[in-house]
Amino acid sequence: MAGGTSNATAGGGDHDSHHSPPFFLVGENDPNTLAAFIGGFIVLFGFVSFIVKQRLFISETIVATVFGIIAGPKCLNIFNPAAWGDTTSMTYYFAQSVCAIQIMAAAINLPKKFWISRWKSVLILLGPVMIYEYIITAVCVYLILGIPFLESLIIASCTAPTDPVLANAIVNGRFAELHISVPIRHLLSGESAANDGLAIPMFMLPVLLLQHADHPGEAIGKWFYVTWLYEVGVGAIAGLLIGLGVRVALKFADMRRWIDKNNFLSFEIALAVFIIGFASLFGVASFLTTFTAGLVFAWDDWFTEQREEAHVQEAIDMLLNLTFFLYFGTVIPFESFNTDLIPIWKLCLAGIVVMIVRRVPIVFIFQRYLGGVFTYQEAFFVGWFGPVGVGALWYMVSGKC
Repeated sequence: MAGGTSNATAGGGDHDSHHSPPFFLVGENDPNTLAAFIGGFIVLFGFVSFIVKQRLFISETIVATVFGIIAGPKCLNIFNPAAWGDTTSMTYYFAQSVCAIQIMAAAINLPKKFWISRWKSVLILLGPVMIYEYIITAVCVYLILGIPFLESLIIASCTAPTDPVLANAIVNGRFAELHISVPIRHLLSGESAANDGLAIPMFMLPVLLLQHADHPGEAIGKWFYVTWLYEVGVGAIAGLLIGLGVRVALKFADMRRWIDKNNFLSFEIALAVFIIGFASLFGVASFLTTFTAGLVFAWDDWFTEQREEAHVQEAIDMLLNLTFFLYFGTVIPFESFNTDLIPIWKLCLAGIVVMIVRRVPIVFIFQRYLGGVFTYQEAFFVGWFGPVGVGALWYMVSGKC
């Protein structure tokens, strides 16, 4: 019966002649097509990854995004997440997971001596520099795009933190080793790990003011005791306790030889995923909880030393990043880039102005207080460095969820 069915399907009739042949079935979101395309892309990219990243200095995130656009509904239409329903929730959870894993990786990989010796520099980047980025970006969006100021503040809060995923792609690799000093690479990695969680108050302030437009005092009150005290404060403390508890438990299990090598090496990613779920269940700042947990978990450098020779984390990070940016390329809303309300030339102008004034001026002002930033060239790089990526996307879609 099975053979007869196969023969009938293969033989078909003249009425099926216009269909694709059975040995080459391509359709929108077809599982086999998606597996072949995504897996094939990763395999082909692997063949030339050294040339692309180490000689051409092109990040894998750019390559993956381009391939996502090609595979998406605007080109080949073999990968169209919108056909599964609203992409907002998919993007939210995908971006959250990828971002949390990179935050955990940055918090664990940076040595304890960095946090002890450079804590003032990190606080400057998380304090006055980030606040300046928030305000100046909102002003640019308000003046150039004509968006109301509270909505402009929401947009600015999404772009204020530097993205840990793109930061990792920039501060690692041959180009970084040749041209960026180790103190600056550590500083930028530490900033990108910490500031995604600290953007929550910036994001929630205009949101609450819009929700309570007739009662601004109530909005400020909620911003203080809900956002600052509960989401940020409780989230940070919860992360500290989780990180400390897990570190003690893992050392105990390793000392008793209860945990094998494979589970030990995957512990970092599992911990990030657990914390994201835990924080979301209790409504605390998930990225900040992840950062503080990773910081305390690896504070004594024991875990880092134990898995120093393994590269499991890097391989999984690469696969996640490539897959996410493939997905991102398929959901870019190109049609919204040029509307009657905001034409594309205004978007381009706003983007150029924001890149120039968003970070460089304030970093030059505080350059003398940033440890490890010794020259004006280094200050310009730190100022120009401010990738906006997965974290910003998560903040933007979280406003819709």
